[in-house]
Parts: sequence; C-alpha cells; structure tokens
Amino acid sequence: PMDLRAIFMGLLFALIWSSAFTSARIIVAEAPPLSALALRFAISGVIGVGLALMLATHARRATRVDEAGEVTLLADQDRSRWDHEMIAEADRILQGLIRRPRPGPYQLQAAIACLHGLAPSPGETDWPQIVALYRALEDLQPTPVIRVNRAVAEAEVDGPAAGLALLDGVPGVARWHLYWAARADFHRRLGNLPQAALDYRSALACEMNDADRRFLEGRLNQVADTPPPTTGENAGR
Repeated sequence: PMDLRAIFMGLLFALIWSSAFTSARIIVAEAPPLSALALRFAISGVIGVGLALMLATHARRATRVDEAGEVTLLADQDRSRWDHEMIAEADRILQGLIRRPRPGPYQLQAAIACLHGLAPSPGETDWPQIVALYRALEDLQPTPVIRVNRAVAEAEVDGPAAGLALLDGVPGVARWHLYWAARADFHRRLGNLPQAALDYRSALACEMNDADRRFLEGRLNQVADTPPPTTGENAGR
C-alpha cells in the first residue's frame, strides 16, 4: 500500500523549502481533498500537522506580492484576498491535535501561521501568543531563521529595541539579507536612520531575489532621504 506519511511529508517539504510560493501552487491546489483523505484514513498526528502548516501558509499566497510583482509585507496585505476557508481548515486540524503532548516544531509553526491568518487586522494579531510559540519553537530548533522571526514578534510586543537585542551575536547570518533587513527595520523604527541605512546596505550586499532587492532598495532610499527625528521624539511609538 501507498505510504501516506511519506507522500504528505514530501509535499510539506516541497512547499516549505520552495524559494517562491508561486511555484508550489500545483502542490497545494489539492490540499482540501488531501485534508478529507487524511480524515478518512485517520492519518497520524504528524501528517495532520504538516497539512495544517501547508494550508495556513498557502492561504496567503495571492497577497505576498502585488500585481507588479513587488513585495507586500504581512501588515499591508489585503486580508479579504486570503483564503479564509483554507485557514479555517488548518485551524480545525490543529484543534483536533491540541491535546498532543510536547508539540513538535511543525505544530508550533502551523499554530503561528494560523494566528496570523485568523487575525481580522494587523492590530488584532495575538502577538503575545505568537511570541510564546516562537520561544517554544526556538527551544526545539535554535536556528537563525527562528531567532529572527522571534525577534520580529518580540518587537511587536515590547518594541523594536527588544527585537534588536535578540539579533546580537546570531551566528551564520552575515550573508542572509533578511537578518540585516530586520536589524535595519528596528533601527528605522527607533529613529537611528544612519545605522538603518548601513544595515540596509549590508542586506543589499547579499544574494536575494529581484523583488526583495527592489523592496530593500526602496527602504534604503526612504531612510537616506528622511531627516532624523528631533531630540526627545519617540520614533518607535
């Protein structure tokens, strides 16, 4: 008989490690029928978790770039264009697995993706819960990628200085543009525009896709052209 675990995990990794989510459309187009298949055959928890992560992640595929192919940040995405049925299905799967002891990294990632997807607006995102999930995830997988994502979440709760502190001393990120972009954004929000410009330049010295490069070039131009805040102004509010 066909090994359903191998099939589902293969699909999961194909989506997660794809550099462009648009190239994974064919993979996830069959996700709702696969969800029904999972329920029918009572597939083990790890498969349900993988499916939930695929659904919750792919549900926002249409809004990650605009019609011109430019990057659209999560807070700026048109949430009416998200696939809310797909997000709800992912959440239902996770709720069915909520009693699993010691949730693994994929379950934590799926829960984070669902929290983003279920928020009606950026201001209604449950950032404290997302921070708690990232802390648990980093305990399981202490990687630079998770640390940067955790820093972004912590900054939403405790401010950009808290996020910036988490990025000090992270190993193996010198040639990763998203690390420098996160640092630059924290400095920008704190009003430290010269340092933000330096970090954006460090990001642009790394390899990346064209859309990310155009986005970061635009951010660099913004901080280079904007005068610093007056003394005493709270730039991070």
